Amino acid sequence: MHNVNMNMTYDPVADAAFLTLVGSVGFGEVTAGDVLDLDLENASITVDFDAKGKPLGVEVLGASRVFLPAFLDAVQRQQTR
Repeated sequence: MHNVNMNMTYDPVADAAFLTLVGSVGFGEVTAGDVLDLDLENASITVDFDAKGKPLGVEVLGASRVFLPAFLDAVQRQQTR
Protein backbone atom coordinates (compact mmCIF):
# COMPACT_ATOMS: atom_id res chain seq x y z
CA MET A 1 0.00 0.00 0.00
CA HIS A 2 1.31 3.46 -0.92
CA ASN A 3 0.84 6.64 1.08
CA VAL A 4 -0.68 9.37 -1.06
CA ASN A 5 -0.51 13.02 -0.03
CA MET A 6 -3.68 14.32 -1.67
CA ASN A 7 -4.69 17.95 -1.90
CA MET A 8 -7.72 19.48 -3.56
CA THR A 9 -8.23 22.98 -4.88
CA TYR A 10 -11.36 24.59 -6.30
CA ASP A 11 -11.73 27.63 -8.54
CA PRO A 12 -15.37 28.79 -8.37
CA VAL A 13 -14.96 31.20 -11.32
CA ALA A 14 -13.84 28.37 -13.61
CA ASP A 15 -15.97 25.83 -11.68
CA ALA A 16 -12.92 23.56 -11.76
CA ALA A 17 -11.47 21.33 -9.07
CA PHE A 18 -8.09 19.64 -9.08
CA LEU A 19 -7.19 16.74 -6.83
CA THR A 20 -3.41 16.38 -6.60
CA LEU A 21 -2.35 12.79 -5.97
CA VAL A 22 1.32 13.64 -5.36
CA GLY A 23 2.99 16.33 -3.27
CA SER A 24 2.69 18.86 -6.09
CA VAL A 25 2.39 18.91 -9.86
CA GLY A 26 4.97 21.12 -11.50
CA PHE A 27 4.71 22.94 -14.81
CA GLY A 28 5.25 20.50 -17.68
CA GLU A 29 4.93 17.35 -15.56
CA VAL A 30 1.58 16.36 -17.04
CA THR A 31 2.26 14.66 -20.35
CA ALA A 32 -1.06 12.89 -20.91
CA GLY A 33 -4.63 13.00 -19.75
CA ASP A 34 -7.47 10.53 -20.06
CA VAL A 35 -11.01 11.84 -19.94
CA LEU A 36 -13.21 9.41 -18.07
CA ASP A 37 -16.20 8.28 -20.07
CA LEU A 38 -18.92 9.09 -17.58
CA ASP A 39 -22.44 10.25 -18.26
CA LEU A 40 -22.04 13.69 -16.68
CA GLU A 41 -24.11 16.61 -17.87
CA ASN A 42 -21.95 19.74 -18.28
CA ALA A 43 -19.03 18.21 -16.41
CA SER A 44 -15.93 16.18 -17.20
CA ILE A 45 -13.28 14.34 -15.24
CA THR A 46 -9.72 13.97 -16.54
CA VAL A 47 -6.93 11.94 -14.96
CA ASP A 48 -3.50 13.51 -15.61
CA PHE A 49 -0.36 11.34 -15.96
CA ASP A 50 3.39 11.93 -16.07
CA ALA A 51 5.69 10.58 -18.78
CA LYS A 52 6.02 7.23 -16.97
CA GLY A 53 2.24 6.76 -16.73
CA LYS A 54 2.02 7.62 -13.03
CA PRO A 55 -1.24 9.40 -12.15
CA LEU A 56 -0.54 12.93 -10.90
CA GLY A 57 -4.01 14.32 -10.39
CA VAL A 58 -7.65 14.46 -11.30
CA GLU A 59 -9.23 17.54 -12.90
CA VAL A 60 -12.98 18.05 -12.60
CA LEU A 61 -14.56 20.66 -14.88
CA GLY A 62 -18.10 21.53 -13.89
CA ALA A 63 -17.18 20.63 -10.31
CA SER A 64 -20.38 22.11 -8.88
CA ARG A 65 -22.31 19.48 -10.82
CA VAL A 66 -20.21 16.66 -9.36
CA PHE A 67 -19.58 17.66 -5.72
CA LEU A 68 -21.97 18.86 -3.04
CA PRO A 69 -21.84 22.63 -2.41
CA ALA A 70 -20.87 22.11 1.25
CA PHE A 71 -17.85 20.04 0.15
CA LEU A 72 -16.67 22.71 -2.31
CA ASP A 73 -17.14 25.38 0.37
CA ALA A 74 -14.97 23.35 2.74
CA VAL A 75 -12.27 22.99 0.06
CA GLN A 76 -12.28 26.75 -0.49
CA ARG A 77 -12.01 27.44 3.25
CA GLN A 78 -9.05 25.05 3.44
CA GLN A 79 -7.35 26.86 0.54
CA THR A 80 -7.42 30.18 2.37
CA ARG A 81 -5.65 28.84 5.49
